[in-house]
Amino acid sequence: MENQTGDHSVRSEEKSLKRSVLLVATFAAFLTPFLGSAVNLALPAIGKEFHANAISLSWIISSFILSSSIFLLPFGRLGDIVGRKKIFSTGIILFTISSFMIVFSRSITSLIILRIFQGFSSAMIFGTSLAIITSVFPQGERGHAMGITVTSTYFGLSAGPVIGGFLTHSLGWRSIFAFLVPIGLISIYLIFRKMKPEWAEAKGEKFDWKGSIIYGIALSAFMYGFSKLPSTFGWICLSS
Repeated sequence: MENQTGDHSVRSEEKSLKRSVLLVATFAAFLTPFLGSAVNLALPAIGKEFHANAISLSWIISSFILSSSIFLLPFGRLGDIVGRKKIFSTGIILFTISSFMIVFSRSITSLIILRIFQGFSSAMIFGTSLAIITSVFPQGERGHAMGITVTSTYFGLSAGPVIGGFLTHSLGWRSIFAFLVPIGLISIYLIFRKMKPEWAEAKGEKFDWKGSIIYGIALSAFMYGFSKLPSTFGWICLSS
């Protein structure tokens, strides 16, 4: 009888963990694509408020993409070494804080800097979220869980222009970022309340700092080179 009770308790905890992980991963998969498509729509309003030119406005998008691209692979590897939950939860916290701070940004420069932090934290989230799903769900349930997260990604892309346009028109462009704060807070609550285990399949292995730095510099030079074309310096950056 005691064994049955214990088995039932273990199964109940496993189900609770799976539900929490799937819900948090779904939120995470929604955040970045939603924000990307919504911010694109809000650029005219941002430019009007800050009197920003086209180049400055383009960096609102590019800074996020560049930052997330640079850190995606390193954080994925770092999560395997120090713990995926640790990297994932830190990313959610930083993303929520940066979204909240953008609401109060007073210049185009501060907005771009905060967007860099958003890209940084987004890399922490996406570099570990799918790995956490594969750690929690067995092979027979993994495809279903991943399908839900992928659906959430495309839902974010589709909902961004609709919800973002409504928020920008009704409450201003800052409300787009404010909209993400409650989602982040719910995710943080679920992580620390429900996601007790840690996953670090490569614990103790070395992290390739040199390779990560070279990768980041090369990617930065590549994107910066495109912004300087057709100048000679732009072609130099691309060739490097």
